[in-house]
Amino acid sequence: MNTLDEVEETLRPHYVERDGRYVLGVDPVDGYELDNVRGLRTALGAERSTRSGLETRLREFEGIEAGTARAAMERLNEFGDLQPQDIRTRLATLERLERLNPETEAERLAQEKFNHAKSQLQGQFTTRETQLTTQIADLEGKLAAREKQVTKFFKTGQIKGELSKLNPLPEARDMLEMVADRDVRHREVDGNIILEVLDENGHPRIKDHLGTPFTLADYMTELREKRPALFQADGKSGLGTSETNRAPSGQAAGPQGNPFKPGASFSITQQMILMRTDPAKAARLQSEAGV
Repeated sequence: MNTLDEVEETLRPHYVERDGRYVLGVDPVDGYELDNVRGLRTALGAERSTRSGLETRLREFEGIEAGTARAAMERLNEFGDLQPQDIRTRLATLERLERLNPETEAERLAQEKFNHAKSQLQGQFTTRETQLTTQIADLEGKLAAREKQVTKFFKTGQIKGELSKLNPLPEARDMLEMVADRDVRHREVDGNIILEVLDENGHPRIKDHLGTPFTLADYMTELREKRPALFQADGKSGLGTSETNRAPSGQAAGPQGNPFKPGASFSITQQMILMRTDPAKAARLQSEAGV
C-alpha cells in the first residue's frame, strides 16, 4: 500500500517501506521470504505472449525442412527490393507468355500494326478527300459561272454581229438586241454552243417540213421585214424611209395619235423618237395608253 493511514497504530511497526510502497515485514523461513512479485508476473505474461506468437508463426512453416527453407530464402534474396505483389504480377506475365504460340502471336502483332497503319492512312485519305472535294466544288462553281459568262458573251456577240449586217437604226439597236435575246436561246451540243430561235411556245423554229433549223440570220431578216422602220435603207442613213415620208424637223414621223396605244397609231419607231426627243411627252402618252 502507498500509506499506513488506514492501518491500526499497533500494526504499523510490522510494515516496512520498499520501492515507495509499504509491505508487511516477514522474516525469511527456511530460505523462503515474502517479496513483491508484480514485476515477475508482468515478465511472465510477456514471455507467455511471445511464446504464443512464435508458436503461431511456427505453424506456418510446418512440413518445411530447414534446408529447403534456407534455399527458398536465398532465392528470394535474388529478387532484391521486389514486393510480393510485383513478384505475382511478373509470374502471371510469365505464365501468359508461356501459353502463347510464337507463330500466332507474331501474326497477331503484325495484324495489329497493319490495322493501326491502315487506320492512320484512312484518316489521312478522308481528310485529303474532303479537302479536294471542297476545292473541286469551288472550282466547278467558278467554272459554271465562267461558262455562263462565256455563253452569254457568245450569244450577245452573235446577235450583235447578225444585227449589224442589216444596218439597224442606232437608236433602235438596243431594243432590237433585247427582242432577239428574248427569242433566242443557247444550248450545248457535242461540246459546241449553238443558238436556237424559239416560237411563242418556247419550241425551236424550223423553216420547212424537212425540219431545217430557223437560224439567227433568218430571224434577223424576218425582224427587218416585220419592222423596216427600225432599219436604215440600203446605202442610206436615217429611218429607212424616203425623203417624202420624213416628218418636218422637230416632229415625229409616222401616223398621228398615240404611238404607245395599241391600234393603227402604235409604232415602236415613233416611241423611240419621242423618248429621245421629248421624254416628257413620251411619258404622258405612255400614261394615257396605260403602259
